[in-house]
Amino acid sequence: MKYILLLFSIVFSGLVLADIKPRLSTNYYHFDAESIENLVENVKKTGPKMNDKTVWAKINWELHTEYYFESNETSCHILIESMELVAILQLPNWRDIKKQSLKTRDWWGEYSRFILEHENSHFDNALLSAQRFETKLLDIPAQLSCKKAELEYFALKEQFISDVSILDKETDLSAKRIYKSNHKLFSPLKGHSSVVFESGGMSSYITL
Repeated sequence: MKYILLLFSIVFSGLVLADIKPRLSTNYYHFDAESIENLVENVKKTGPKMNDKTVWAKINWELHTEYYFESNETSCHILIESMELVAILQLPNWRDIKKQSLKTRDWWGEYSRFILEHENSHFDNALLSAQRFETKLLDIPAQLSCKKAELEYFALKEQFISDVSILDKETDLSAKRIYKSNHKLFSPLKGHSSVVFESGGMSSYITL
């Protein structure tokens, strides 16, 4: 019998936990722009949305875990078969950037790298937390029943989500400090767009 609970599944099998498999895919949304002001206008038109807001970039991730039970007359042990961290990253692509001045091209290259590195940091947060989650799961002792073993699993799952959230807040606060310091990276956007770093659930994003 198989149960599917949100992103997690119970699969009866005889394998032992393998290493976490990270899988990150990148998608681009495309636009042309004649200036930075026009850039902002077109990102608002073509960029992905999050909570009714347009975003510069965003990452959504899921942790797929397969686990099964081994039991006898007196106890039940939950064992992990596999874990896979799957994420989709969405980034901007300024198609006709070559028409811009060298100064603008250099700025866009630097800004794009900043966005990429920031969102990759959120993926790293999820991966690090998943590795900690994995270690804790391996330490779950045998329980009196499979129901109790499963409850132990879900308690650790909640802690995993909380751990990611804490790390994401630290990542966003670091980026906000850079933004509020009037770093030259954001100067070309002043008067045209804001840059807001947010995270929640299994998503992180940079809104306009």
